[in-house]
Amino acid sequence: TLIGLVASVYCIILCIYLWLLQPFLRVLWLLTTESCLGVLRHQGSGIALGQGSTPFGEAIDGMKSKGVTVTYRLAENLHYRTAYKALQHSQQNAREQVTPEPSQV
Repeated sequence: TLIGLVASVYCIILCIYLWLLQPFLRVLWLLTTESCLGVLRHQGSGIALGQGSTPFGEAIDGMKSKGVTVTYRLAENLHYRTAYKALQHSQQNAREQVTPEPSQV
Protein backbone atom coordinates (compact mmCIF):
# COMPACT_ATOMS: atom_id res chain seq x y z
CA THR A 1 0.00 0.00 0.00
CA LEU A 2 2.89 2.37 0.67
CA ILE A 3 4.24 1.78 -2.86
CA GLY A 4 0.78 2.49 -4.29
CA LEU A 5 0.54 5.71 -2.28
CA VAL A 6 3.98 6.88 -3.44
CA ALA A 7 3.13 6.00 -7.06
CA SER A 8 -0.17 7.90 -6.91
CA VAL A 9 1.48 10.98 -5.34
CA TYR A 10 4.17 10.84 -8.03
CA CYS A 11 1.51 10.63 -10.77
CA ILE A 12 -0.40 13.57 -9.27
CA ILE A 13 2.74 15.72 -9.08
CA LEU A 14 3.74 14.72 -12.62
CA CYS A 15 0.27 15.56 -13.99
CA ILE A 16 0.27 18.94 -12.24
CA TYR A 17 3.70 19.68 -13.70
CA LEU A 18 2.80 18.57 -17.23
CA TRP A 19 -0.60 20.26 -17.42
CA LEU A 20 -0.13 23.39 -15.36
CA LEU A 21 3.50 24.33 -14.95
CA GLN A 22 5.26 23.13 -18.08
CA PRO A 23 3.44 25.43 -20.58
CA PHE A 24 4.36 28.50 -18.51
CA LEU A 25 7.88 27.33 -17.80
CA ARG A 26 8.47 26.55 -21.48
CA VAL A 27 7.40 30.07 -22.53
CA LEU A 28 9.53 31.60 -19.79
CA TRP A 29 12.53 29.51 -20.89
CA LEU A 30 12.01 30.49 -24.54
CA LEU A 31 11.79 34.20 -23.75
CA THR A 32 14.88 34.05 -21.54
CA THR A 33 17.01 32.22 -24.10
CA GLU A 34 15.87 34.48 -26.95
CA SER A 35 16.67 37.64 -25.02
CA CYS A 36 20.09 36.31 -23.98
CA LEU A 37 20.89 35.25 -27.54
CA GLY A 38 19.72 38.64 -28.85
CA VAL A 39 22.06 40.43 -26.47
CA LEU A 40 24.96 38.18 -27.47
CA ARG A 41 24.26 38.68 -31.18
CA HIS A 42 24.11 42.46 -30.75
CA GLN A 43 27.39 42.54 -28.86
CA GLY A 44 29.10 40.51 -31.58
CA SER A 45 28.14 42.80 -34.45
CA GLY A 46 30.74 45.06 -36.01
CA ILE A 47 28.84 48.26 -35.27
CA ALA A 48 28.61 47.38 -31.56
CA LEU A 49 32.38 46.83 -31.50
CA GLY A 50 33.03 50.30 -32.91
CA GLN A 51 33.92 49.17 -36.43
CA GLY A 52 32.58 51.38 -39.17
CA SER A 53 30.32 49.99 -41.86
CA THR A 54 31.18 50.07 -45.56
CA PRO A 55 29.50 52.82 -47.60
CA PHE A 56 26.76 51.59 -49.92
CA GLY A 57 28.58 52.37 -53.18
CA GLU A 58 31.72 50.56 -52.07
CA ALA A 59 29.66 47.61 -50.87
CA ILE A 60 27.94 47.33 -54.27
CA ASP A 61 31.31 47.44 -56.07
CA GLY A 62 32.70 44.77 -53.75
CA MET A 63 29.69 42.54 -54.33
CA LYS A 64 29.96 42.94 -58.11
CA SER A 65 33.66 42.06 -58.03
CA LYS A 66 32.84 38.88 -56.07
CA GLY A 67 30.06 37.91 -58.51
CA VAL A 68 27.25 38.38 -55.99
CA THR A 69 23.86 39.33 -57.41
CA VAL A 70 23.20 42.99 -56.58
CA THR A 71 20.04 43.56 -58.62
CA TYR A 72 17.21 41.54 -60.05
CA ARG A 73 16.67 43.72 -63.09
CA LEU A 74 17.10 41.43 -66.05
CA ALA A 75 19.15 43.86 -68.09
CA GLU A 76 21.67 44.56 -65.31
CA ASN A 77 22.07 41.08 -63.86
CA LEU A 78 24.79 38.90 -65.37
CA HIS A 79 22.90 35.70 -64.60
CA TYR A 80 19.72 36.86 -66.37
CA ARG A 81 21.20 38.83 -69.26
CA THR A 82 20.63 36.06 -71.84
CA ALA A 83 17.02 35.72 -70.70
CA TYR A 84 16.59 39.48 -71.03
CA LYS A 85 17.95 39.42 -74.58
CA ALA A 86 15.63 36.55 -75.48
CA LEU A 87 12.63 38.42 -74.07
CA GLN A 88 13.56 41.57 -75.97
CA HIS A 89 13.88 39.57 -79.18
CA SER A 90 10.50 37.85 -78.70
CA GLN A 91 8.80 41.16 -77.84
CA GLN A 92 10.26 42.74 -80.98
CA ASN A 93 8.97 39.81 -83.07
CA ALA A 94 5.53 40.13 -81.46
CA ARG A 95 5.42 43.88 -82.24
CA GLU A 96 6.37 43.23 -85.84
CA GLN A 97 3.59 40.65 -86.23
CA VAL A 98 0.92 42.88 -84.63
CA THR A 99 1.86 46.10 -86.44
CA PRO A 100 0.83 45.90 -90.10
CA GLU A 101 3.30 47.24 -92.60
CA PRO A 102 2.22 50.36 -94.56
CA SER A 103 2.19 48.45 -97.87
CA GLN A 104 -0.48 46.03 -96.57
CA VAL A 105 -2.94 48.76 -95.49
